[in-house]
Amino acid sequence: MLIVLGLGVRYGAGAQAAGAALLTVAAFVAGSDIALRAWRALRLRQVNIELLVVVAAGGAL
Repeated sequence: MLIVLGLGVRYGAGAQAAGAALLTVAAFVAGSDIALRAWRALRLRQVNIELLVVVAAGGAL
């Protein structure tokens, strides 16, 4: 829902900053579960796909 709202604000209303902010919030909300699993694995000194996804997503933001 946040992605659709962010894209609508960014391209429909022309508010680039507000759209980018909504899309960033959407990325954090969607990735919070994966980030928690990655943190738990990292505490056990295990590198898994969740950790790699979080690192890639952080680099993309």
